[in-house]
Amino acid sequence: MGAPKTSNMILQDLIFSHKANLTNSNNDGIDSLEFCHNPTHYKNYKYDVVYNYNSRGCRDKEWPETIQEARSAIWCMGDSFTVGFGSPYKHTWPQVLQNKVNKPTINVSIDGASNEWISSTAIKILKEVEPVNMILMWSYIHRRHGIREDGQGNNLIDDEQLRQHYIDSTDMEDMENFSQCIQSLLPWKNQTNFIHLTIPGYAPSNLIDHGHAILRQHYTNVVPCFRVLDFARDFHHFDILTSEHIVTEMIDLIKIS
Repeated sequence: MGAPKTSNMILQDLIFSHKANLTNSNNDGIDSLEFCHNPTHYKNYKYDVVYNYNSRGCRDKEWPETIQEARSAIWCMGDSFTVGFGSPYKHTWPQVLQNKVNKPTINVSIDGASNEWISSTAIKILKEVEPVNMILMWSYIHRRHGIREDGQGNNLIDDEQLRQHYIDSTDMEDMENFSQCIQSLLPWKNQTNFIHLTIPGYAPSNLIDHGHAILRQHYTNVVPCFRVLDFARDFHHFDILTSEHIVTEMIDLIKIS
């Protein structure tokens, strides 16, 4: 069950019920011996991995209770690379960042998140919280939302239900959609310090530079494509060395209020 809503609870509708309050799980997503990308790596992984999700359904501590605290925290948006599948919680890049800058981070990420999910969720936060800093680690451009019906003729438009839905589209159509997601945040550009980066292989190799050019066209703080220096237990997501590298690349871009 999700967190009970109260009249003064911030972002009352930002609750991912399928993960809310799940604790002490040793596996999640592809982070299992059955679904990992390299069973030998999985078996030899040297760290303990435990998944704990807060009352919002995010792999994070409980969020602040006041707008003031929420506004000063660094909001981190993304998909399973931001959740930190296959890694201990302290290895996730939002946690590494929090420890480096000694400033609270808030992890708003979910497995299978599309860029439409990331941007639409970010807009909810921008409208209500007006955070000083928001970091967006954009997902695969081919991972797209679509409108489905519930079997009774009603459209399903809930972001949580649609986050893993794919539609048939070309690479250039996917890139155009990515551009639209990026530009949807522009109304808050003078309010919030945005930092943008992308997951490894977020686009076909021939479009990776094009996607970053679109980001730089609209925003100043764009982290270059980073090298994956190590792998998490599932041998797909990155681990602590890469998280530390990412944080080094972005740390000077944080606005300290």
